Amino acid sequence: MTADLGRELFRYPYRAAGAMPPFRFEVPPRSAADRAICERIITAWHVSAAADPGKTGGMWDQLTAGHTRLKTALAQRDPDLLADLLANMFQEHLVHGLAMGKSTAARARSVPDRHATMWCDRLLRLGEALGVCPVRSPEQGGTDAPLEWLDIVAAAEAVLGFPLAFPAIGAPFGVALQGSAFPEQSFMHAYAAWRVDTLGPFRRLAEIGGGFGGLCAYLAGGDRTYTIYDLPYTNLLQGYFLLRCGLPVSLSGEPSERIQVLPWWMINDPAARFDLVVNQDFIPEMSPATGRAYIDRIKEIAPAFYSVNHEASAMNLRADRQLRVPEIIRAAGGYTRRSRNLFWLRDGYVEEFYLCGTTD
Repeated sequence: MTADLGRELFRYPYRAAGAMPPFRFEVPPRSAADRAICERIITAWHVSAAADPGKTGGMWDQLTAGHTRLKTALAQRDPDLLADLLANMFQEHLVHGLAMGKSTAARARSVPDRHATMWCDRLLRLGEALGVCPVRSPEQGGTDAPLEWLDIVAAAEAVLGFPLAFPAIGAPFGVALQGSAFPEQSFMHAYAAWRVDTLGPFRRLAEIGGGFGGLCAYLAGGDRTYTIYDLPYTNLLQGYFLLRCGLPVSLSGEPSERIQVLPWWMINDPAARFDLVVNQDFIPEMSPATGRAYIDRIKEIAPAFYSVNHEASAMNLRADRQLRVPEIIRAAGGYTRRSRNLFWLRDGYVEEFYLCGTTD
């Protein structure tokens, strides 16, 4: 069945039990807190804009060049217009390249079975990674066995120690799970959060390039501190998502909270010190100079680094090729790689764990 839905996307030609699970699109209701949150985001944006040292290069300079309505909301300091955009961000172009987005939503509406199949594939991978599902072997047959997806969800949550339900924030779309739409990308965040917790008792975390804040939402419990360093544009999405999750968040220019969402250049603050720095799917997209600067800085501010990135070295939007993390680290020195594994949840991605401050 799934062979007709895109064989290249899926590890196994399994079928869901009975039928594909239902697909759901959340509507973008505004909360009472949206206007106040967006007022803070606008103020933080202007603080960052006044301090911005310049462009970083790489593909994100071009990918964030549009978004006319967003620019209007920021320039005119219009929290209501910004709230309208962010309340629907997962079905807007705003999150293109980060999660979901307008074009993906359109495809999911036209071929929901394909996207439900992709969701089931991610869930099966998560179950295998956590050891709650046996790894199927094409050599031994049985790869077309039914997928009892609700049983896998319950077993995975028991191992993870937290629920997989996704908040109805930003109009997400995905399989209907526990009363809301659950996007398949969040399986990757859930697994990476679990991996970070298995690697060590890290209390002070920093993430370079935090997406929409999904990994932070899973990891920022208890008394753990969490700092995201990213483009000011992406800080908007992270601030909105995490504040709407009810987490204690400070934005650029605000007094520090346990979770901080900051522009990328703040990583050079002399006071920056962490137990672990995390990067997912971001360093390859930087310019060579920016990627090397981050690798040099990470070993100054933390004793450990966790990377989940591809190594395809495809052409960037400019004339250069995307970066490979191990190559930059070898050139920089000062790292010891303790593990290297294929990333269970996503083909073509590698997870690596490094100790910093020592020679390779």
